[in-house]
Formats: sequence, C-alpha cells, structure tokens
Amino acid sequence: MAAIVGKARRNPTRRTDDGKLPANTRPRPPFFLMTHPRQWAYDDVEGDWLPMVTQHRIDPGALSITERMDPTLAVAERTRNGWACIDPEALAPEHMDGNASYVLDIPHAGGAFYAVPFWVSPEVKPGGRVIDRVDHDKRRAFRRAVVTEGVVPPLDDDYKDLLLEEARSTLNRKVQRASMAPPGSPAHEDLAVYRARFAAMESKSGPQPGGASKPAPKRRRRKAALPPVPEVAE
Repeated sequence: MAAIVGKARRNPTRRTDDGKLPANTRPRPPFFLMTHPRQWAYDDVEGDWLPMVTQHRIDPGALSITERMDPTLAVAERTRNGWACIDPEALAPEHMDGNASYVLDIPHAGGAFYAVPFWVSPEVKPGGRVIDRVDHDKRRAFRRAVVTEGVVPPLDDDYKDLLLEEARSTLNRKVQRASMAPPGSPAHEDLAVYRARFAAMESKSGPQPGGASKPAPKRRRRKAALPPVPEVAE
C-alpha cells in the first residue's frame, strides 16, 4: 500500500497535452479506497446490496499521512478501525476500465496532482471551470467486483439486519404519513414504491466471492448492538 503514490503516477490517463487541466484548477492528492462492513447500501439499479467506497486522500501531514506521502500509518489505523483498504492494483484491468490502477492522475498544467477514480472524467468548461463527470455504471461495477474478486468481504448478516432495521424505520414513517393522507395521494404511491424496495432489500444479500449467489438468511434477533462505523474526516 505504501507504493500507492508511485502506482498513481505510473497509470496511463489516455489524455493528451491539449487536455491538461488549467493551472488554476485546485490540485487533488492521490488516495486509496476503503470499505467498512457497516457501510453497505441497497442499489436500485443493481437490484442488490453493494459496499460503499470511501476515499482516504494521501495529503501530506493530514490524516496520518507523512510529509513524504507514506500512507502506511493511515492504512494501519483504518484497518484497526475495521476498514478494508483496497490496493490500487487489487483488481485486473478488465474491472477498472482497462486501467492498471483505480487511481488516475489527470495531467495538470501546473504540474500538480489531480487524482480521481477511473470512473470520473474531468471536463473543462468554457471559462476554465472543471466539472467531474461520474460514470455511475463503472463505479457500480467496481463496487461489485471488489467483492466477487475477493478483495473485500461480502455483506455480513448481522450488519444487514442492522441496515434493514434502519430501512424498516423509514417504512414505518411512510406508513404513518400515508395513513393521514387521502387515498390516491403521493404519500400512498411513495409507500407502495418503498414497500416493494424493502421487500427486495430483504431478499438480497449482496455479491459473493466468485460471483456465486447467496440465499437471503432468515431473520433473527441480534444479541447485542453492533458498533457504529468510525467517522472519516474530510
């Protein structure tokens, strides 16, 4: 993981010199991605649970990053707190849009870093403003691949129970809101949509290593409250 900076610089960006970002564009340091067993979300397009990915930026002197941009201490700290830190080259290029790393260092006219995940394409607008265009399909495929390829563990049954409890609270609020609304109102339509979504959330268990499917586990009462996910400083 300490070699992430070098990996970010080596990775081709497929941009020409004419495509360099303006010199006044705010730099972005490289980063590594990580997931936490508590941070999963049901994706309506995928129709399944997927892990959320969080960036830890390799900004010298911040968040346990040394002045030489060594992330070793940061990775150790995140790991102790339950995070799974993903090496930039953990997946084959076929899972990263043909790139050797999920970190792209976009050419910058000022020679600075402008690091983004491979599913982000910076676009320079008239006047020099840079807009990041996100390919949600590529990001969604990456989130699935890190599980099917065995990089991060699949969704834990106990954490799924906790996520469903939170979703059930939302469902109960929608039921209460609909009970006070006239028939055919938007509240009733919203409730019907969310009921179907909640049923799908219960029936799915997320991707599995090797791409195998896993039947939804039977509901069971948890013996103790699960620890919250550690906050990530920006």
